[in-house]
Amino acid sequence: MAMKVLIPDSIALSLPVIEGIEFIEYSVTATDFTAVQDAELLVMWMNSPENTLAAVEQLINLKVVQTLAAGPDHVLSANFPSHIQIASGRGLHDKTVAEHALTLTLSLIRSIPRLLKSQSSHEWNFSIIEAQAAPSTSNLYTLNGANVLIYGFGSIASHLSPMLQALGANVTGVARNAAVKNGFKVISELNSKSSLAEADVVISLLPYEKSTEKYFDKAFFQAMKKNAIFINVGRGKTVDEVALEDALRSQIIRSAAIDVTFDEPLSSDSTLWEIPELLITPHISGGRPQNSEDLIAFNSKALLNGDAIRNQVAR
Repeated sequence: MAMKVLIPDSIALSLPVIEGIEFIEYSVTATDFTAVQDAELLVMWMNSPENTLAAVEQLINLKVVQTLAAGPDHVLSANFPSHIQIASGRGLHDKTVAEHALTLTLSLIRSIPRLLKSQSSHEWNFSIIEAQAAPSTSNLYTLNGANVLIYGFGSIASHLSPMLQALGANVTGVARNAAVKNGFKVISELNSKSSLAEADVVISLLPYEKSTEKYFDKAFFQAMKKNAIFINVGRGKTVDEVALEDALRSQIIRSAAIDVTFDEPLSSDSTLWEIPELLITPHISGGRPQNSEDLIAFNSKALLNGDAIRNQVAR
């Protein structure tokens, strides 16, 4: 009998025919897995909470859960039995998230939100014209020569860093341990204080776990350079949003852009919407995993043959 692999209907996939494996599509909103209770691998993408709970309770033969999300936090918090291996979608969102991070960074550096407001009021913004040309402030309007600090230097950062470097930025990564990754210097968190004080741009790609919850807090923002900008395309729960709002309204930092929020979707009555110096996008940096078929096929064959799976997450 072929090994059953459950494929979500929330994404269009073209999977190869693999001997000994049966790919079965399921609804990500369904709550009844009776017909496929013997499935051994579950692929998850945009699953409803009810569907996830049903999978935990009903898929008694499950051996691997493969999420297509870069961050596996939602799967880890679902309480699948400890013997089940969890695999992340690491690498599936590298280019799209890097692209969005660069877009947000350039939008703030070039004051696009302010210029859009000027356009809506039919105003030719002379103040920005003068500021970007003045010797004392021109450096605030370009990445050329800017110091960029990236927190969470994994595969996404490896794609983003060369883009920033190509525009003249000096890129440094921050991780638990110091290293050199893909030609870029990565410093340890413990030794990042002086670099933070000199950074013109701070970009977060941090995953969410208990140790990173509200990592970017009041003390962090106060340690940043006054004219620095902050970008978050990692996880919303890594930011203390009260501290971020205070830092922006008190002009402790220049501006910020976030693609993720602590609770999603962001409530319509959140005061974050009203901060002029904050650009918000609705978690669209990822949302379109690339080459998912290759990862699913690899891990399906690995499970079938008793080999190590790719992107396994520590539990």
